[in-house]
Amino acid sequence: MKAREVRLGNLVIDGHDMEKVNARMIAMLAGNHADFDPIPINKELLTQLGFENVFDENYQAGKIVVELNEKCTYVYVVCPMPWIELEHIKYVHQLQNLYFALTGEELTLKP
Repeated sequence: MKAREVRLGNLVIDGHDMEKVNARMIAMLAGNHADFDPIPINKELLTQLGFENVFDENYQAGKIVVELNEKCTYVYVVCPMPWIELEHIKYVHQLQNLYFALTGEELTLKP
């Protein structure tokens, strides 16, 4: 991962633990002194992030629909029509960044 790919509060894997990105982590990434792993999107995390299961393997929060299947993940922006498919969104931090860009609100884990 590169420092420019993450924002404060994004979720990544640090070693074996899920962590929220902080300023120290961004500085470490910028200096190539750290290697954090992205978290693949999955249904458990989608639910914890506030997405609701709307149909089969489709989860929605606001204008964003995530479709999970065995082979890959599809992320769609559903408004305005027509839907826009974003094939490059594969990890939780990317989904968090997209959600923030569209809504101005953070997508964070729910208690």
